[in-house]
Amino acid sequence: PILSPQCFQADVRAKAVARHFEDLAKEEGNEALSLIISDIKNDRVPQALKISPLFQNDFETLLNESIKQHDELKDKSLLELENTLVLNGIIYVRYIAGGRKKYNFAYLYKYYLGLRSKGR
Repeated sequence: PILSPQCFQADVRAKAVARHFEDLAKEEGNEALSLIISDIKNDRVPQALKISPLFQNDFETLLNESIKQHDELKDKSLLELENTLVLNGIIYVRYIAGGRKKYNFAYLYKYYLGLRSKGR
């Protein structure tokens, strides 16, 4: 085989995601990413919000929970934080009926962050 079976093991994938994320977070302008992702990964947000997808109100609550915990985020708007997450490929946004938004975490991050699917 071209790729070793180890490439498909969960721990190898988790390390790859962690390295990828660390590279993203080090880039100028992405400082907020580390804080938000750390809060989600380390259960500093309510478990009810550790799902994907999230509807707009829940996503905003998730960001507000992170903002409350970090002075560095207090001057950031929800839209600014959303845009940072979107531009870095961590989430993608779909518009649904009524002009509301639905936020999905990229597959790469779903398991890294310990998110579960809605309804479970």
